[in-house]
Amino acid sequence: MQQASGHCPRCGSANPPHMRFCNSCGFLLGGAPPAQAAVPQVPVSMSPLASPNPSPLAPARPMNVQPASVCWRCRSLGETGADFCKFCGARYADGAAQSPSSNVGAAIASYAQQPAQPMQHAPAPVQHAQQQPAVSPGYAQAAPGAVAQYGAQRSATFGTLVAILKDGSDGRAYPIMDDPTDVGRSEGHILLADDPYLSPRHVRLFPRADGLLVRDLDSLNGVYVRLRDPVELFDGDTVLLGQQLLRFEVLPETELPLGPAMHRGVLVFGTPEVPRLARLVQYTTEGVGRDVHYLYRDESVIGREQGDIVCTDDPFMSRRHAAVALDRSARRFVLRDLGSSNGTAVRVRGERLLRPGDQFRIGRHLFRYDRAGAQA
Repeated sequence: MQQASGHCPRCGSANPPHMRFCNSCGFLLGGAPPAQAAVPQVPVSMSPLASPNPSPLAPARPMNVQPASVCWRCRSLGETGADFCKFCGARYADGAAQSPSSNVGAAIASYAQQPAQPMQHAPAPVQHAQQQPAVSPGYAQAAPGAVAQYGAQRSATFGTLVAILKDGSDGRAYPIMDDPTDVGRSEGHILLADDPYLSPRHVRLFPRADGLLVRDLDSLNGVYVRLRDPVELFDGDTVLLGQQLLRFEVLPETELPLGPAMHRGVLVFGTPEVPRLARLVQYTTEGVGRDVHYLYRDESVIGREQGDIVCTDDPFMSRRHAAVALDRSARRFVLRDLGSSNGTAVRVRGERLLRPGDQFRIGRHLFRYDRAGAQA
């Protein structure tokens, strides 16, 4: 019997010293004290001890503990009687809602057939030479340009994520399974520990019959999908062109054109007014807006050498990179790429469905989604 290392700051339950997450409420041990709101007690609806078909578990696995729950998120073997996974903090009871077709009893049976192994602590990110991206347990290592082989603990391969290198060639390929795949800097199935712009758990990928659903997990820097076709811009959209991060803002009523000004019966002299409706604000790594570009032309071109907005110091931007067209009658703005080399991307709001061949960027990593047997 292991000695408890202390009490959970959220629910007060005692936990063994090697726990990262509380067995009773899933709280990250060692973190900041939780809010004082009461934590509802949710019963475990899928306990391996209550499996309707216990016969596959008859040949008990030679371990010093009783059969324990298998996490639906990270597929790790948890503690006996625990409500939450000690590795990733997921609630075991949520497994049925996340993957209705999963069978916890079958997963435990697969563990029972494996040789006895001691219980492991939470896996640390794998370190690779030359700071190459890491792959969490469940993935085997893959050479650049090759598809990594996935472990037996997850389902069949749905497709691949191919890293695109700076010279445009294909780099490492990661398999996408039939169940959700998380990508992050320190948490998830695919770990990119060398990217300081990624959140610990950044994005989640959901395989679907009609494509790959990309969901931003409330990351700081977001997920950017490269345009294939023109898209309408909405207030607050963020656009990535080369190294330029531009926020699209619709002008409030107080900033719309006011008409000629008059002071003491005299018209104010100045540059002729133009009917403007929106603007692009350039954001820097300081997290604040710097240059402001008002959109008042029927079409505003952005480029490195030619256009209405010119960024001469951006080597990743094409001469004429992208354009924003204005439909005055409908007060709509449409963004389109002008055949640029590095593309134009828009930040995902919530989630976005990708087709085979689509590219998306997280932090400084650019990926292409490929699906076996599908044409881009």
